[in-house]
Amino acid sequence: MKTNWLLYLLVLVVTFACKKEEKEDFIQMGQTNKMIVNSYDTLLVGGYNTASVLEIDINEDGVNDFKLKSEIWGSPGMGQHPAASIACLSENCSIKGQLVNDTTFCSSFVHSYYGENGSPFYIQYYQTYSNIRINEYDSVFSIQTDVFKVNYLNDNDVIHLSDLYQSKNFVLTEGYSATIDGPYPDMTNDTVRSYFVTHDYNSNVIPNNTLSYIGLKLKSSDEEKLGWIKLGITDNYKIILLETAIQE
Repeated sequence: MKTNWLLYLLVLVVTFACKKEEKEDFIQMGQTNKMIVNSYDTLLVGGYNTASVLEIDINEDGVNDFKLKSEIWGSPGMGQHPAASIACLSENCSIKGQLVNDTTFCSSFVHSYYGENGSPFYIQYYQTYSNIRINEYDSVFSIQTDVFKVNYLNDNDVIHLSDLYQSKNFVLTEGYSATIDGPYPDMTNDTVRSYFVTHDYNSNVIPNNTLSYIGLKLKSSDEEKLGWIKLGITDNYKIILLETAIQE
């Protein structure tokens, strides 16, 4: 009988120890208990068509997991467009986000005036396509459903293993605006018509001039771990990396 009790006690102790070692299926941003934390003070500032890149090894296994990129892309015709992005370097690395509807709005107005001495009569047509509603009279041009957007998180926000994650390249902020003049002015009798189309798409997943967390998940052959990247972005492309963390 004594042997049976000892065996039972041993099973209880082993079971309790195993349960204590089980990894939590959620974490809280900024809470560092049972987390591997790396502190940084790194500023990435890309130039015109010259990116500044930093690859990060979150779990310190000698393999880089994510890549941050700061750049200003463009051309003389397109102008300069600042952008900051993050890329997952393998399918085992993923970023937390959510599926949303991505709406494009169209804003239109017409400007008309007379030339010198009352002739010719100029009519200018303007159309602006944007991912934000410029005024209440804008029409919906298109709606793209189930678009994955990275979540930006604050102190004490919670992420779970069961949340939605994707592994690819993500734009964090981008300033894009381009105006196309065309077709060439169309003159009929004493009237000149001109057309201007502007595409104004600013993607600010991470708000400028704030500190935010990006939730992440790393998978290995036998487990999944949660973590975060803490960073800030200014001017739509300058990235300051402050901290990374992953479950022990």
